[in-house]
Amino acid sequence: MDVIDEMELGNQVLDKLYYLDPSSIIAGGAPRDWYFDKTCSDIDVYFYYRPDISTGIVEDILGKVFKVDMKSLGSSEKHIKQEHRYLRDKNISNVWELEYFGKTVQLIRRNIPTFGVTHSFALNLSMIWFKGNRIVPEEPFLNGVKLKSVVKMNDLYCDGDKYVQKIRNKFPTYRYFSDEMSFYKHFAKLNSGLQ
Repeated sequence: MDVIDEMELGNQVLDKLYYLDPSSIIAGGAPRDWYFDKTCSDIDVYFYYRPDISTGIVEDILGKVFKVDMKSLGSSEKHIKQEHRYLRDKNISNVWELEYFGKTVQLIRRNIPTFGVTHSFALNLSMIWFKGNRIVPEEPFLNGVKLKSVVKMNDLYCDGDKYVQKIRNKFPTYRYFSDEMSFYKHFAKLNSGLQ
């Protein structure tokens, strides 16, 4: 499967979720990999569905929509004990995983609408999304690529977290900044030295 095939598969998943959330999007790692013309390891799909509807009902709906076995990776509901790292984001209520035409897909249910979902992401190089055959990088992502920088945007993960290390290893020539302020100070200092 190449990048074009993966994007088409992503569109199929979004089409299936349309009646649950017409604003559902693919965000983070897959669009980042596609931006660099690389295949992805999995596809993270973010969608919103009424928070007053229980996990079990939503899981039943998704099972009927996708017609494949799904595995729950976590829920923020108190009676469900599983906890996925994505649930550190207080706006995520459930995470499911499924194999869809040979590709791992994670369905991530938010308890608020999906608009601006990337603004809560921990690293600038994850602030990119895909919908309708368009890859949309947010400004922090573009700044990171232009200035070869990985920037931790919030405190969802600590500097030594596995996820942070994974992204740093993916971009070994990029400089790491543990917060947005140190990133801006560094480049302000460089720019003042050039004038």
